[in-house]
Amino acid sequence: MKTSTTKILSHGGMMAALFFLSASFVDANIRERSGTFQNARGNNVNWSSSAERSQGFRNVERTATGERGNTWSSNRQSQWDRENGTASRGWSRTGPDGHTTSANASAQRTENGVTTDRTRTFRDGTTASSSGSVTRNDDGSRTYEKEVTNRQGDTSTATRTVTQTENGREVTGSSTGFNGNTKDWTTTVEREDGTKTTTSEVTNENGDSKSRVETVTRSEDSVTQTVTLTNYAGDTRTIERSVNLDPTEAN
Repeated sequence: MKTSTTKILSHGGMMAALFFLSASFVDANIRERSGTFQNARGNNVNWSSSAERSQGFRNVERTATGERGNTWSSNRQSQWDRENGTASRGWSRTGPDGHTTSANASAQRTENGVTTDRTRTFRDGTTASSSGSVTRNDDGSRTYEKEVTNRQGDTSTATRTVTQTENGREVTGSSTGFNGNTKDWTTTVEREDGTKTTTSEVTNENGDSKSRVETVTRSEDSVTQTVTLTNYAGDTRTIERSVNLDPTEAN
């Protein structure tokens, strides 16, 4: 059986007084709840939560304590400022053994795009992080950049630029993996007269290239797909598929 109590903290300690509070005080209200429940083993667990809200800020804290005194706690927080173009959020969890896991993320609006950062902390204290950005270029293209650091401290990076063309788009990019290997790639998409052609080419750190060319042609009664694959060794194979859209000719 679960029981709970709820309290709204106000200046006079009375709910009726909320109607007479100043706006600044109402913006920073705190709601607290607590109760008891039985877990699957029939043991009682006492729990409590506290939620604080104000303009551009929210914080929620929760705890649970079992009959043996084991305690779990968590926290979740978010902040935002529309005028300055910033936002952040994070959470943390701590178990009875005292080990904590947490994650935080933030974003910042810039003059021509946005930047982001993320960090994750694991139970053993190791961390992983990533940062990225989106930039609107003067020619109308967009550039995406990302850097990731894993728990071992290794770093990988990737960047790509997307440019809209008259009949499609072009994507160029490069990356460096955790092992230091690099790749460059280009993808173009073209649409013309009911046919969509997607051409992708990847070049590795040794200068070897592989490619994929896909052509999809649509007509009133059928769709035809042709895919040509070329591996790093230069071997090529072609796959063709066709789908009949006319139900009168179905078997």
